[in-house]
Amino acid sequence: MRAGLIWLTLSMMLAAAAIIFFPREAEAIPTFARKYRTECPTCHLGSFPKLNSFGKAFRKNGYRIPAPHKIHHFIKEDPLRLGAPAWKQAWPEAIWPGDIPSIPPLVMRIRPELRIKPTNRRSGTDFFMPQEVEFIMGGTMGRRFSFWGEFALFENGTISKGATERAWFQWDAIFGSPWLNMKVGQFEIRANPFTRFRKYSLQDFLTSSFQSVPSIAGDDGDPFKFKDRQRGFELWGALDGPKRRGGLEYAIGLVNGNGSPAAGGLGTTMDNNSEKDVYWRLSYKFGGAGLVSGPAMEMHVPEMKMGGSKMKMGGSGMKMGGSKMKMEAPMRDPMEARNWVDNSIRLGAFGYYGRNAYTCNSTRCPGAGTTVTDNDANHFSRHGFDLDIWFGDLNLFGTYMFTRDRIKGFSAFTFNRTIRATVWFIEADYLIFPWLGVALRHEVANTLDDPTGFSRSNTRRLVTTLQIHVRPNIRIVNEAEFDLVDSNNNNYRSRLDFLF
Repeated sequence: MRAGLIWLTLSMMLAAAAIIFFPREAEAIPTFARKYRTECPTCHLGSFPKLNSFGKAFRKNGYRIPAPHKIHHFIKEDPLRLGAPAWKQAWPEAIWPGDIPSIPPLVMRIRPELRIKPTNRRSGTDFFMPQEVEFIMGGTMGRRFSFWGEFALFENGTISKGATERAWFQWDAIFGSPWLNMKVGQFEIRANPFTRFRKYSLQDFLTSSFQSVPSIAGDDGDPFKFKDRQRGFELWGALDGPKRRGGLEYAIGLVNGNGSPAAGGLGTTMDNNSEKDVYWRLSYKFGGAGLVSGPAMEMHVPEMKMGGSKMKMGGSGMKMGGSKMKMEAPMRDPMEARNWVDNSIRLGAFGYYGRNAYTCNSTRCPGAGTTVTDNDANHFSRHGFDLDIWFGDLNLFGTYMFTRDRIKGFSAFTFNRTIRATVWFIEADYLIFPWLGVALRHEVANTLDDPTGFSRSNTRRLVTTLQIHVRPNIRIVNEAEFDLVDSNNNNYRSRLDFLF
């Protein structure tokens, strides 16, 4: 109780300090806000990190304004052209022209954090400041290519030495439509139903962080977790449904499968076996804005009188007296339009199949005299389904996942074991005001088999989150995690998160 009061008091002090000391004219100026001269709420749910329907369509179009809207009217920062348009006609005798951002598309993100663990009387309170400092970059190169990079300078209290979180290159709309795109690099795979990068909470979804085979001393890398960024290739695509409402999305991928060093995987840049992992995902959204085209934009139609004449601005142009001048009308303010409302239901299914290392010792594997690692002994699979419902200011979503790890191999002795588990969560997010959101999540993991060498895993926890945006590019997240099996694992966190 005392720790909870300390957490609440300090987090309120942090929010008050941010409101007082950060300048009121602060704007969200990450890469895309600069390029299109627009506000964070244009694409985000109130503000970052969750996306609204327009932001999701923007992302599916390779960080471009969705096709139904006239993209050239929105770009306020002209790219640097690499070659003349006439080079297209001269190809293959000339290089196909392209373009790059005219200024470096860089954003810095800083996240100081306060952590409290009530049961730790000796060091239960920790000022984790900063918890992370990173550079983010993203943008487009011409009409067919996009990129993203995320490089941590400081993470979890230590210098990361430029650790790469994500770095990928994408060929967009290969045949002129977003139904086929190819991503190459290190990325979060689409088989993971709900991303860890665009959510209210600080705690990862249990379906993303769950590992059915716990680590032991001598393990050759961590067991598989969905939250680990993977290296490889991904083909994916999306199509609008009838009348540009909802739509279909799919993805298939081929990756190393052992995660990345920055994500807590192997301490080497090489894969730990010669096998590659494969995955798939399929989902359909019923109702709401089109997956690719996004929501219909509402326009202002202001009128202005000048002397005896009337000037009218609308979608058809601008009239002044008897003459007419063509002019595009501006988009309606996102807050006035409540652009986060997207009443819809999305159903999805996913599967992941791969191999990973497994380490045996005398405790884990009867017959193993010494610690032995087989780099592809674990033949594992993950598959399940997910549900995502949006209604007004409420977003209700969840995932149910089945895991199966079949351990076999080891030439020195005979060993076979199957470890199965079920993992699920359900979460409700509610936007009270554009700057204030709350979330409540319940999640459970049950190991169905009792593997030798480590205790059976049964996890039940409740996560509550309060998100406050003091400015479009500055948020404070207060979170409490309650372990419903062992209260000694309860903890509280408060994080200041800002980008510029």
